[in-house]
Amino acid sequence: MKRIVISLAFLGLICDAALGQADCTAHVDIGIGNPGNGSTWLLAYRHIQDALNANPVCKEIWVAAGTYTPDLGLNQTALDRNATFQLRDNVAIYGGFEGMESVLRPDNRIPCNPTILSGDLNGDDSPPIACTDDLPDCASYGKLCVDGFCIANGDLGDNSLHIVTGSGADSTAKLDGFIIQGGYANDYVGGCDDNRGMGAGLIVYGTTTSGGSPVVENCTFRDNVASLTGC
Repeated sequence: MKRIVISLAFLGLICDAALGQADCTAHVDIGIGNPGNGSTWLLAYRHIQDALNANPVCKEIWVAAGTYTPDLGLNQTALDRNATFQLRDNVAIYGGFEGMESVLRPDNRIPCNPTILSGDLNGDDSPPIACTDDLPDCASYGKLCVDGFCIANGDLGDNSLHIVTGSGADSTAKLDGFIIQGGYANDYVGGCDDNRGMGAGLIVYGTTTSGGSPVVENCTFRDNVASLTGC
């Protein structure tokens, strides 16, 4: 055990072996040409899942502007509707970075660099159509106007059931500075344990003792559709 601690200290990491976590910051940039180990922006991961599933996982994950889907990255299968960004205890995920910052600056981070967690796995969703009323504005686009945009469901059949999952994560898990869009929770079959018809953008599911209580700040949920309930 002593040799392991010395080795990690040499690498600049303070590791909690029981939780597989390190006191470090991982960097993610979908636009990186040659992805690395996430230790700097120049060596950024390309996918958020690479940072979330690293061993050890850093206690902070910084994500540069761009669009990220949960089906890409380490241990994922492309176009898998069940793929989700699983929030983890003691891990904070921050979006809205340009991709060269060395400090966390909430004052200008988010508006300047939109960072999207998208359920549109196949990239075929219709562009948003502005509206003020269900009809006639959305007559050809789902006939439903929500938050100023028509909800069109013609291309959603291959979208994520739950883009982000907070179930099982406590209040030390954090998601900050993202736009969550394009989730489609439509696969409800029936029964109290079937959560596939709720929480298209974010699912926190379970009992009062086994559910979850992650912190979600400075996030926008839009264009998510659930057959039962949830954002």
